[in-house]
Amino acid sequence: MPICLGQIQDSLRLGEEEHFFSCHQYPDFFFPPVRHCLSKFSLEPAPQFSYEIGGIIMKKTIMLLPGENCVLIRYELENAPDNLLLRLKPFLAFRGFHGLAKQNARFAAGTTPLHNGFLITPYPELPTLFIRTNINSKFSPAAHWYNNFEYPVERERGYGWQEDLLMPGVMEVVIPRGQSVIVAASLVEKPLQLPMFQLERMGK
Repeated sequence: MPICLGQIQDSLRLGEEEHFFSCHQYPDFFFPPVRHCLSKFSLEPAPQFSYEIGGIIMKKTIMLLPGENCVLIRYELENAPDNLLLRLKPFLAFRGFHGLAKQNARFAAGTTPLHNGFLITPYPELPTLFIRTNINSKFSPAAHWYNNFEYPVERERGYGWQEDLLMPGVMEVVIPRGQSVIVAASLVEKPLQLPMFQLERMGK
């Protein structure tokens, strides 16, 4: 099964400032360049990252659904005002486990809108990727290649270590007070309706 979703760049807008949770290494440049807001990490019951921004706490939990080609990312806010803006930029690879993606003209970057998300089929021989959220979100198509992501550990191992990933657009979610945001990236089209025990495992 190919690796379709490389990563998601996520950030939170506070007034005129944007605070980034994810990190990327480029040639001679690390993004974001300022001090990162990660404050805590744990593996149980699922990988969870905690970030702190001026007293606001964002918890991000990642979970793979057993037996399904689906990854869930849950965002929870604590000590936060109402209606903060979460911005998500998915970076797509669509390549084999041992290969690296490179910018190419065959990659069909067009997307099809879904309720609270979108789908994309970059290559006819590879599966379609569905990305959607559990609450109202807006996806704005704006395809753009990001070149030369660097993987230092792979370089140390003697493997290829620079990759190009396609960002098809930006998802924006206004987070109501007390509401969690769940992002699902799946190879199967289905409503984002999850059993309660799965939701409780994510960060509880």
